[in-house]
Amino acid sequence: MTETQQILKAIQDVEKRTIEAIQGVKKDLTTRLDTMQTDISGLKTGQKNLEEGQNRLEDGQKNISREVLHTKTATEAIIAGLTEVTKTVKSDKEIKIRLENLEEHTGTTNPTKN
Repeated sequence: MTETQQILKAIQDVEKRTIEAIQGVKKDLTTRLDTMQTDISGLKTGQKNLEEGQNRLEDGQKNISREVLHTKTATEAIIAGLTEVTKTVKSDKEIKIRLENLEEHTGTTNPTKN
């Protein structure tokens, strides 16, 4: 084998190893790209689920706010009613005391009392 043939064979060997190395890198990059695409798809699904969950939470908060408002309004109405009842009871007690004092002062008795 001549020197030129040896050089040519060495160049061919280097070319073959280079091509094999490039093919290996290409295969590795393709595998990584496929993995990244799968991961990205999973992230997109997760993001969509988070957004849906956030929307449900916001709707729930709105419902709670409405219920709290209704409860507050109902509570205020009850308090107003109780205030009126308290005033009426207090007024009735005052009237009863005044009648008893009047009966005592005039010397009369309540005909409904036994």
